[in-house]
Order: sequence, then structure tokens, then C-alpha cells
Amino acid sequence: MKLTVLERIRLVNILPAEGDFRTMKTISQLRDRLLFNEDEVKRLKLVTEDQQVKWNPDADGEGSEIEVGELATEIIVGQLKKMDDEKKVTVDYLPLWERFIEDK
Repeated sequence: MKLTVLERIRLVNILPAEGDFRTMKTISQLRDRLLFNEDEVKRLKLVTEDQQVKWNPDADGEGSEIEVGELATEIIVGQLKKMDDEKKVTVDYLPLWERFIEDK
């Protein structure tokens, strides 16, 4: 699945911090795929300034291909629905909602 830098950062931010072994193993693997490797940091000119991540949006293009398996998708959908139930969805998360819930 093609994910932009911003989508990747937002997904990492909503992943649960605890769960059963299977869930946490999946989250650990997904987090590794979502985080940026050394080549991506250089290509995107990714930096952290004042606790904010900044990058060259032109270098992101249409995003990067990130493998998001079935269980990982279930976890993401669950987190987005939990945010919705708690009325904590901000406009920033609408693209993820559309991608993972409405498009399915």
C-alpha cells in the first residue's frame, strides 16, 4: 500500500502500546515498516526540529510502498474506530479513515 510520510507518522502515533502477544508482534513489525530507514531519511531530507518532523514533500511523491497485512489492517481499523467512538478523530486522520475504513 502506498503511504505518504504524513500517513506513516500518523499511523505510528495511533498504534496501541499494549495488547496480546500476537497483536504486539504484528505492531512491532508494522512499526518497523512504517518508520524511516537511513536511505529514506536522506532522500526525504527528514529532520526533527522543535519536536516536529519536517521533510521535503516533493521527495515523497505518491508515497512509499509499505506492506500492511490483514492483522495490521484490523489493528489500524480498530484504533480508528476507537478514536471515533471516543470522539477523538481530528481532520488530520480523515485520509486514514477513508483509506482503511471507507475504501474497504
